[in-house]
Amino acid sequence: MGHRRNVMKYLLKCGVTIGLLLLLFRTIPFELFSTRFGAADYGLFLGSCGLLVVSGFTGATAWWCILRTRFPELEWKGVVASHWSGMFFNSFLLSNVGGDLVRGFIIARSEGHRGFVAMSVVLDRLLGLFFLIMIGGFSCLLYFRQWFWAGGFLVLSSGGFLVLFRCMNRLAKGRDRMPRNGWIRKLQDVLAPLYQFVDSPRRLVFMLLMTWVTQVCKVWQNIFVIHAFGLVIPTFYVWFVIPLFGIVSALPISIGGLGVREMVAQGLAGPLQVSQPDLVLLSLAGHLAVVLVNSLGGIAVLLHPAPNIKKRTRRFWG
Repeated sequence: MGHRRNVMKYLLKCGVTIGLLLLLFRTIPFELFSTRFGAADYGLFLGSCGLLVVSGFTGATAWWCILRTRFPELEWKGVVASHWSGMFFNSFLLSNVGGDLVRGFIIARSEGHRGFVAMSVVLDRLLGLFFLIMIGGFSCLLYFRQWFWAGGFLVLSSGGFLVLFRCMNRLAKGRDRMPRNGWIRKLQDVLAPLYQFVDSPRRLVFMLLMTWVTQVCKVWQNIFVIHAFGLVIPTFYVWFVIPLFGIVSALPISIGGLGVREMVAQGLAGPLQVSQPDLVLLSLAGHLAVVLVNSLGGIAVLLHPAPNIKKRTRRFWG
């Protein structure tokens, strides 16, 4: 029954993706895109791919910082290989979280502590989303010349994160005095990995820096895409448009956000007063760069083979 439900879910995602892309190409002729791709500066496009490679390594380093709170002897290269394997499957599994399951499976298979590894993946995802929202929200307010609110947004976002960290730190120090039965015990078991993380503030700062660099590289690479394809889009727009694309791509309604992201680009073109084909091409070319770079993760998959990975990860995580 569960397998049939997953198949239906995948087919639905395929249907949504294909349907939206067909609708897209009915409103914007495909020839416009093929002409732009034919005249592109592929040196600049490779530069955009290079920034994505950098973001892949910094993202792996951020996750490594989280994992080392429980596995202090865990080697960086092993986490990097697992992270890149997950990136590979993110592009070729029909699921938005398929790569996360894979990279978590690889680490938990060798180190154990499935609960902690699962929480580390969730925390890594949430922090990346947090920085995307911060970058996008701050840049959007700057675009509308709301200087006061932009500063307030930055202060409130940073302050809210510090307050959350402080609360978790207090809970960590007082966890031994809490009751160890009922729902409180279950909650303590879930939060245990976070307690270990907040007990390491130096590692936290470095991890946050790596997460921030990861998201900045992902946004900045789209400036290379704009110049590579000669798109008439102000480069400042990427600082709030690309985070919005990233948030939309996280919605589990299509394959990697494909189709949904491009429809959002069409809707944004009018308010931003830019060409619809140019903004849609930015989304498609950016996605192509991501797929190409994620394909490099196939090297990590070959070096760390995991036969029947899709079936095994489902069974492993229950």
